[in-house]
Amino acid sequence: MQIFKYATEGHCLLKTNNYSKTLEIILLLTAEVKKDFPQLADRDIQFHIYNDDHWGKQMGLEFVIPANVEVPADYQPLYRLPLYYG
Repeated sequence: MQIFKYATEGHCLLKTNNYSKTLEIILLLTAEVKKDFPQLADRDIQFHIYNDDHWGKQMGLEFVIPANVEVPADYQPLYRLPLYYG
């Protein structure tokens, strides 16, 4: 399973290439977020299931980039956040 990391202006998104929506994957992604952004609390991270054409039925975690924090270089640019249920 691969983790994909994306950044837009002000937001980051992490997802996998796995369609499973298990707690194990959510915790894996959360650990990766906290490794890259240790100042984030659990309440700062949102879980989404996407419903757009490109990422339909996949899940990911999103969060606002904390002020004065540089996004790590392994985050790829994303020009718009995908649509999600909810």
